[in-house]
Amino acid sequence: MDSMIAWFQFCIDASWFAPVCKPLWSNALLFALVIGALLFIMLLRRMVLDIRRRRAADREEARRAFVDVDAIEQIRWSGDQLKGNPELNPDLARLIRAHVKSSVRDREPLPTLNLDAGIPQR
Repeated sequence: MDSMIAWFQFCIDASWFAPVCKPLWSNALLFALVIGALLFIMLLRRMVLDIRRRRAADREEARRAFVDVDAIEQIRWSGDQLKGNPELNPDLARLIRAHVKSSVRDREPLPTLNLDAGIPQR
């Protein structure tokens, strides 16, 4: 470890082109290039994400300008309001009851289970 520290101190004081210091400066340059490339990639990624976010916001704004959101809200289906209160729409409740009764009437009977044999019988 002491020899590496001495080598590093020698290379700092020596010329840049000293043959014994070439690996140190090559590694330092490589390290600086890698750090610079990583910073450039991070900056580029952030710029691309920002551009994509702005384009999505522009598309949404254009869609809202083209589509009348208030008109859609006025004609939106409000069937969930009928839940549990058939007096809100008695005709619809009557039609649903009639359909359920007719489907129960037209359905074939369910099989009875014989638990002794383990096989359903009709």
